[in-house]
Amino acid sequence: LFSLNDPITALASAPPWATVLIGTASGSLHEATNGALKALPVPMYDKASVRSLASDADGNIWAGTDNNIQIVEPRPGVLKRGNIAESLPHPHVMALDFDDVGDLWVGTPGGLARIKPKHALRTFGRADGLASQAVFSISGTADGALWSIGATGLSPWAGGSWGAAFTAGGQPQYNARTIAIDSQQSVWLGDLETGLYRLEHGQLVKQWPTPLHVNEGVRALGRRKAGGVWVGLSEGGLGRFDSQGFVREFAPSSPRRDRVFDMAETPQGLWLALSHDGLGLWRDGHLERYRPRVELPEGEVLCVLVEGEHAFAGTNGAGLLYVRDGQLSILTRSHGLPSDRVFSLVDDGKGRIWMSSAMGVSGLSKADLLDVVAG
Repeated sequence: LFSLNDPITALASAPPWATVLIGTASGSLHEATNGALKALPVPMYDKASVRSLASDADGNIWAGTDNNIQIVEPRPGVLKRGNIAESLPHPHVMALDFDDVGDLWVGTPGGLARIKPKHALRTFGRADGLASQAVFSISGTADGALWSIGATGLSPWAGGSWGAAFTAGGQPQYNARTIAIDSQQSVWLGDLETGLYRLEHGQLVKQWPTPLHVNEGVRALGRRKAGGVWVGLSEGGLGRFDSQGFVREFAPSSPRRDRVFDMAETPQGLWLALSHDGLGLWRDGHLERYRPRVELPEGEVLCVLVEGEHAFAGTNGAGLLYVRDGQLSILTRSHGLPSDRVFSLVDDGKGRIWMSSAMGVSGLSKADLLDVVAG
């Protein structure tokens, strides 16, 4: 177990160089390999915060910062800058992702850019079909399509160009925040204020609530293995939408309670991060709650990680929740965690769970973690 005092702003896996690459607010880079944390001697120019990281096929690390993209070559760690920022639509780089052909996609407040392997750069904006000039998230699907989420809508990349921006009846989706792709490859969008939409024939068509002038927000979406999508509601509770329409699985126990912030479906059932109500498991029409004895503040449970029979949940002050065989355990700083505020959880597939927290990034041996739970 180890931690950083510098706030963590970006994470990425970077084989073969490192298991986990870490970027910080002060512009430093670190690698975590085999349980050891090492600072890399390649500070960002001007100590700019690292906002995003990506690794290419040659092992180069691309770091998006507040004012540029910087490239770190494999060992011994040579930092290059070039004139990439001058060609970007905006120097503040918020998202980086390589596609299947090796092109790097760059999300900025001023638009979306694509960098070819030889560093040829092209910028995309509204004139190219994007729904919004500002791009906050870039995501790819199993069929190779790329989806861009901006301030006002949803844009697809396929066949070498951006398709028409998708809106609902020509109206922008100002509060669109979540997307899910169902088993039929249909695209679903959740709006924090107005409800659930599905992409149909080039239009985002409102599916729920009905009549259409009635609004109820959607905070989270998840693919439903039996078909359709799971729907976490802004005001609390869970629903599903399938061929039979919308079904409310459960309502909040009281106003603004049981709000779903994250979800993960497993053979055991649907695990839910329930705001300040702890971790929930929805199965067979019943909600099993696993909550600490202490009252959790608003938005307390932030993330869920399920590995087989083990379910973990990170909280914003109550430590790490662990559930197995219906029993809840809580791990806190008193058990060796660097912080009781756990923002995200990742399993590296090599026996270690990584967590980002208020004290940085920590690598925990899963075996050691389970030994602590067993006492």
